[in-house]
Amino acid sequence: MQRFRFLLFIALSFDLAAQTGLITVRATEYCFDPAGAPLANFNARLEVKPAAGSPYIIEKACAGTCVFDNLPVGSTLVFSATKTDEIKYAVNTNDLVLLSKHHNGVEPLNHPALLIAADANCDGKADTKDIVAWRRVVLDLPDTTICRYWTLLDAAAVLPANPLGTPLPFEITLANYNGNDQEVHFLAIKNGNLNAAYPTQTTGVTAAGGSLDVTVHPNPTSGPLRFSVHLPESATLLLEIFDAGGKSVFAERFHVLGGTQQIDVPATALPAPGTYVWSLGDESAKQVSGIIVRM
Repeated sequence: MQRFRFLLFIALSFDLAAQTGLITVRATEYCFDPAGAPLANFNARLEVKPAAGSPYIIEKACAGTCVFDNLPVGSTLVFSATKTDEIKYAVNTNDLVLLSKHHNGVEPLNHPALLIAADANCDGKADTKDIVAWRRVVLDLPDTTICRYWTLLDAAAVLPANPLGTPLPFEITLANYNGNDQEVHFLAIKNGNLNAAYPTQTTGVTAAGGSLDVTVHPNPTSGPLRFSVHLPESATLLLEIFDAGGKSVFAERFHVLGGTQQIDVPATALPAPGTYVWSLGDESAKQVSGIIVRM
């Protein structure tokens, strides 16, 4: 009996060790405060894909932020967020004027987030159908063509100049979760609000090699880095970072699923200000590389 209790204690201890860390999810609305105003309420969804066992989903209603805990180490965590209320919030006749000017080529919308906000029916265009749809919203008429009241995207993603018709970064993926406390940050775009002041996008370095596409941001950096990686299928990748003298200062393998996901690298990977070279790849995908500047 004592031996059984001892083994049970070991099993419970191992299980507790495998469930650790806190992931804080927050969403920021940039519509009126370029520094970022917390989104009052939104819904967060987490798909947990354990290294062993069946995937499962956790959903939470968030007031500014929310926390997910007791997550299995070594799992893949896929976060997404939505907000489905306040259709008319920050939408008025001035937005209709701005959309008309854009459609007529008089004053094009100058930020990717504004183009996303303009597309009322999510058909990859900003045209007269959208003008009609948003006019019905302003006039409080019944409308079924507004595809999203809000669009919540990975705040660290670098959007193309024209994101309409392209896949949007709705998900933030943490591969091979290490059990450390982390934060997941979404940018909230109020659809229909075209009079918003969005910040300049974080600059990044993009590299492509065969079937492997990588974007690194922010660059230059004074803190952590995020590698956005796109692969057609899952693979184990080796990420290495070298200093100006060719010395390896960071090396870690990551299991990356097919599609686009994120690899987060801590600020400690770049020990001092200067220029660094990174490389990423595996046996089936060509090596890609680039330069990082540590400020």
